Amino acid sequence: MSALALENAVQISASRKFHAYFGKSPDQVPPFSLLSKQIYIKKAPVPAKPIMIARTSTSITMKLPFYKPITEYKSWRNIAEVALYGKPSGSGVAVSLNNTDYPGTGEKQSPGHIVHVTGLIPNERYVFAAGGYTPDGICVNGIGETCKDILTLLPLSLHQLNGYLAEIAFKLGHYMIAKQAAESVCSAFITKNEYKYQFLDARVNPVLSVRLNTDYLRLVSPIEAKQVAESFIILAKVSKIVKNDVQKRSETRELKVENQKMDLKIANYLVIALDIATLLTRPVLIKKVVCELFNHLITYFQMQLQSPLLLQILIKCHQALRIVPAELQDAVCRKIIACLSFQIMKLGFQTSEEPMLRRVMLSELPINARKWRKYS
Repeated sequence: MSALALENAVQISASRKFHAYFGKSPDQVPPFSLLSKQIYIKKAPVPAKPIMIARTSTSITMKLPFYKPITEYKSWRNIAEVALYGKPSGSGVAVSLNNTDYPGTGEKQSPGHIVHVTGLIPNERYVFAAGGYTPDGICVNGIGETCKDILTLLPLSLHQLNGYLAEIAFKLGHYMIAKQAAESVCSAFITKNEYKYQFLDARVNPVLSVRLNTDYLRLVSPIEAKQVAESFIILAKVSKIVKNDVQKRSETRELKVENQKMDLKIANYLVIALDIATLLTRPVLIKKVVCELFNHLITYFQMQLQSPLLLQILIKCHQALRIVPAELQDAVCRKIIACLSFQIMKLGFQTSEEPMLRRVMLSELPINARKWRKYS
């Protein structure tokens, strides 16, 4: 599908202007009007394959090809109309001029027109071909080339496409593209946090400056929500690599506070990713986010003055790991749980949170996170 989109990128972009909704024809919208010029249309014995523009579970939108036939009859060289024909794939019979069973097929339109075929069955494959006609209604050289099988299903959402773009760009090392794509996804699922205490002010401590918009998250599928969590992780990673102007100035002027604010903002992204992973009950994703978050904040655990917000984040990580079943708890997971327990106890005593500390430690007893060995 990606190769098909790249091959017909110009035709697909032009199709936005050729639709009847705009009241324009292919020869009225520059520079795409060049596609309809006879001098730029490649001669062929039969019409080229129609191009798929969009699809749903019950419909397919196709773009009719431009056609310049190879024929010895001069009167047949002027193609005035093109019609689309289609049928289910796999029947063993090629597309013919009789395949006009679905609404939108068999209707003669101008070359380059957009045809919306409806009445299709979900999760079924269909093939289409086009036929060119003269002003006298003569079909020149019969039916054209048959396109590849098209499966009727719902298209991917824009958030999921941007999430895949961010993931692939990050793996290929295009960090600026990955950051832009991840920011496009993440900005739709966050909202500004409400503050009740002064120490939660984002201007001082951005670790909880934004929170997850759960109302909007409920509108997407679990697969899309998982990709949103991956986008937050990628955004946290690329924010360390692709630095903004404030980060660059802080390096030259040794303003450590600005770097710390950026670190806490990155922690905010990872906390939101952990919230999504917990809501989806994805143990593997929870392990991934907790490891990223703990390793990101490990330098702050060595400071003498530590924020109470770190205790809240550690408790959230500790409780999220309770979802991970015993068979998925490897050596790294057990090490992270042990480190979390130690830091929670340390911060709990420093902040005088003994009741909370007791509840957290008691909740760890049923967790199969320790490998107890008995020696005789």
